[in-house]
Amino acid sequence: MARSKSRNELLRIARNYTIKNTNVCQNDIYENVIVTGHQAIWHHCGIWAKNLTTFKFAKVVNGTGLHLVLDHDICDTAIIWPRQNMDGSFCFERIEIEPEQKPIPLELRPVPPQTHLKNFIDTIIDVQADQFCSDIWPKYMVSEKNRISHFSNVADVITHFQSMLNVGLGLNMIYLPVSKLSESDAFLNFITSIIADAVNFADSYNSGLSTQIDDVTTNSRGSIQHLAIDKKSGLTELPFWLVLPDGKRASLYVGQEKNHKIQIGVASGVIEDLAYHNGKIYELKSMLQRLGYRLRPKAVSLTLFVRLFLTDWFVHGVGGASYEPVTDYIIENYYRMKPLRYGVVTCTMMLPLPNYFTPNKDDLSHLKHNLHDIKHNPEKYIDKAMFEREPVASLIQAKKEQITRAKDHSLPVGLRKSAWNSLSKINEKLFEYAKDTAGILEKEIAEFEKSLITQDVCNCREYFFGLFPEKELQKLVKSLTFKI
Repeated sequence: MARSKSRNELLRIARNYTIKNTNVCQNDIYENVIVTGHQAIWHHCGIWAKNLTTFKFAKVVNGTGLHLVLDHDICDTAIIWPRQNMDGSFCFERIEIEPEQKPIPLELRPVPPQTHLKNFIDTIIDVQADQFCSDIWPKYMVSEKNRISHFSNVADVITHFQSMLNVGLGLNMIYLPVSKLSESDAFLNFITSIIADAVNFADSYNSGLSTQIDDVTTNSRGSIQHLAIDKKSGLTELPFWLVLPDGKRASLYVGQEKNHKIQIGVASGVIEDLAYHNGKIYELKSMLQRLGYRLRPKAVSLTLFVRLFLTDWFVHGVGGASYEPVTDYIIENYYRMKPLRYGVVTCTMMLPLPNYFTPNKDDLSHLKHNLHDIKHNPEKYIDKAMFEREPVASLIQAKKEQITRAKDHSLPVGLRKSAWNSLSKINEKLFEYAKDTAGILEKEIAEFEKSLITQDVCNCREYFFGLFPEKELQKLVKSLTFKI
């Protein structure tokens, strides 16, 4: 019953948000909910493949495909695209949708000004003629101007633009921002139950991390760590963010129940005492509103909540799936339930860029070694004919003498140190006769590094899916099928 009530509330929130902020036509299906999600950034084809899989599978089971918009995260909102230089090489170029990116969650970053959005779209459209978004996004400038008044933050804008592309490819999904999910009664009840049983939950979480993942430091880019349980202070860390009014985030810490009160705070100290009676916390929502704080889930707690109270099947990417064994462990050992299955989807697509010679990085190391060596042993790079001429001949002879003195341990330390100093000055003079060779090496290194950048640009799989030709995307849409 609790799951059904929570699901209905969350789907209602998602449906209302989607109608208000996107182009998606909605239905009222509340069963067979298939969920995926990602940060509100410009999705590359691997991320977009999760949406495609979610929509296609939901369609097969006559269900609803839902995309969680992780607007509570701190992300880079620029689009990266490959720009070709005059010499034929390539480099990465950034196109910014925000005039200024602040290091705070996307939900707190304002909607860009209308003029900036127009410049952003115009710039993207000018990148290349056959990209999918060049056909879809101009419609925004004609028919979608009034919708911007409904947007609350930059995540809404990015979600809207990407929903236009999904609709253009036949993917009608609903969208649920984590910021709105986190303010639902369902989520507040979920986090309240964990706060009331913090030590046991943290123990289960830590056990799952220890037994299910071999190397925590490398798991999911090192983002998942054990929760701190400080028996001296009585504070226990939980896998949630406490977001301050200025956007700064800190891990949520709670204390043990005393005199019908539970302490809420961060690692540095207690912020507030909450009333606790008969297993319920009554003041959490009002406290957050009064102080201007927000509670947001971290990775494990988000998928834990979604799998418990919303989805019938969760679609992960490779990164998210790496911590899912921890979620399974908590569901089985803390909630005493059989975890629902989840899927893992990935896709690699390359923009139609030229194939370039792949340089050998060992050759670059060799060139850099020679450039370093030329400054310490310039005589090795001077034309041998110069060895018999002055002043080169005298400098080389003086260098030999100073090396002998510097290595002579029978001499006082001061004299040996003076010899090393003299060596440096001699090398500087000899380097003048090896400058041409050094210049050639520097040019070769610059060209080599440019080739490496070109290789990275042409082989990158992180480009926004809207930069691809529509026929390439439709090919993937048509090729993905499910049999039940």
